[in-house]
Amino acid sequence: MKTFEKTWRTMQRMKPLANDFDQVQRQRRIDGAMKSLNRHFFDPAAPKRLISGVALSSGNPNSKGVGFHAGGMSRVLPLPLLIDHDLDNPVGRVVWLECALDQIWFRAEVGNDMCVAHGVWADIIIKSVTRVSVHASDIRDMTPDGIFKRWRLDELSLTRSGADEGAVITRCSEKEPFICLNRPNEIVHWDTP
Repeated sequence: MKTFEKTWRTMQRMKPLANDFDQVQRQRRIDGAMKSLNRHFFDPAAPKRLISGVALSSGNPNSKGVGFHAGGMSRVLPLPLLIDHDLDNPVGRVVWLECALDQIWFRAEVGNDMCVAHGVWADIIIKSVTRVSVHASDIRDMTPDGIFKRWRLDELSLTRSGADEGAVITRCSEKEPFICLNRPNEIVHWDTP
């Protein structure tokens, strides 16, 4: 019996360490995804594929019963842009974030020099993929109604259905890497207010 109690106490003390280890491993994978993106997935001679929209629509709990206070977000840009939170297949990078009241707005660049991103870009243009989902870590200070006051944004994901109904892409465009004198250098595929 004493051996069981010792083992149980040891396991309880190790749980925070295991969570820290998982956080460190996830951060390493995020860093690897960003290095891979920056080296291989953006051709400076090709048009930039840009999307923008709402990453967090309100501070209210989402369909999973969890909410995030926009003003409590911390982050380091650029962040990876993923499909369904899959760190093994990044498709772009988040280059701008802004908190406005209870919302977080974003701007991201979808890769223009990789096979996976070509398919995703086609889905975005036809509005097959328009939803956005956040992944948070280092979550602290939860209110009784399930809203986290302090948290770190790790990545944004494009998805067909997300927990936050209002987190959506609102603009999709391409921008030439040079100035065109006889036509606009930005093509807006769609823009919803």
